[in-house]
Amino acid sequence: MRAVEIAHWCYRGQVGWYFAHLRSSQTGRRLARGAFWGLVGMLVSRGLTLAASVVVARLLGKTAFGELGMVRSTVEMLSTFAGFSIGLTATKHVAQFRASDPLRVGRVIALTELGAVIMGALMGVVLYGAAPYIAHYVLGNRGLVVPLRVGSMLLLLSTLDGAQIGSLAGSCQSGLRIAVFSSACDV
Repeated sequence: MRAVEIAHWCYRGQVGWYFAHLRSSQTGRRLARGAFWGLVGMLVSRGLTLAASVVVARLLGKTAFGELGMVRSTVEMLSTFAGFSIGLTATKHVAQFRASDPLRVGRVIALTELGAVIMGALMGVVLYGAAPYIAHYVLGNRGLVVPLRVGSMLLLLSTLDGAQIGSLAGSCQSGLRIAVFSSACDV
């Protein structure tokens, strides 16, 4: 079989059934629209981040850009722990109760925002305090203490961003709004 025949066979089989099922239900159409705008937002975000990285690399040079990369990687790793899946929690509960219990949705959003602030601040304080140790013993460059401490302050914003995007996704707001918000925060 040629590749075209295989693709046609797949589409007419399972893939075609899934597309037909998505088109036939309101939830499926909303899911497809949300997935599309999520993909667009991710592509725009990654594209802008790549363009910004190229410009910053040209301005800073190899060594400084490498140091920036080490700091960003460290902050992003800790923001994963600080995020604590708060965005997913917000998405699930906001989507589940958005029509049936709006007051509960408000409490869920407030609680996830509070959790994001607490976890982001806690991990930020940990990174701020551990910056000299991480810079010297882990990264091997004592000159990265100040950039790591600045990055520790960004942990709070990163965690809050994850919770807010989760709340927006759960409320089924326009995927375009989520894509723009996510792209602006990432750049």
